[in-house]
Amino acid sequence: ERTSTPAPAPAASIAAEIALPPAERDALLASLEQAVRRQPDDPALASRYRAQCVRLAEHERSVRFFERLAGEIADSRNVRLQLAAAYIDQIPTCGGVAAVVCKGSLARGSLDQLDHLLRDDPEWWPALYCRAMNHLHWPRALRHSAASAEDFEHCVAIQEAAGEPAAQPHFVRSYIGLGDARAKDGDFDGALAALKAGLAV
Repeated sequence: ERTSTPAPAPAASIAAEIALPPAERDALLASLEQAVRRQPDDPALASRYRAQCVRLAEHERSVRFFERLAGEIADSRNVRLQLAAAYIDQIPTCGGVAAVVCKGSLARGSLDQLDHLLRDDPEWWPALYCRAMNHLHWPRALRHSAASAEDFEHCVAIQEAAGEPAAQPHFVRSYIGLGDARAKDGDFDGALAALKAGLAV
């Protein structure tokens, strides 16, 4: 399984969408929300809704929607994964004197959702990769890089166990992330080894 990563919209398109009248903005997002409710386990559809919320600067709406949906459909792991991502989507909106606290709270909320998913299925690659990326982007002083490396190592192990037929182009990101995490943790030899392993694959 894989999650889709929405491409950024052109600046002109973003400006045009933000300028939509409130009623049109609401109708657009409400339509997508109905579609996600009908197909809660479709990662591409849910990602498209999140991307539209980002374009329209409706980050909080996205978070509230997935929070409600996670409560209603507790067994949908895609919904919980999208909630974890929605928290991260909102981080760039944090500003002012409370920015650090805001970013930390959102990142921690995302980790909580990913931890929940991985307690249920420790081998689910999308959640492992997302948690690894979350840990990777915490400030170095908070010492999340070792946890990031551990999750990326687990991702690589899952990929290698699956064998070549299951290889996907995005699997290369696990090696790159592992190299970054080890370097951030001061293990430069380990970082180089991870990148060489990725090149070999």
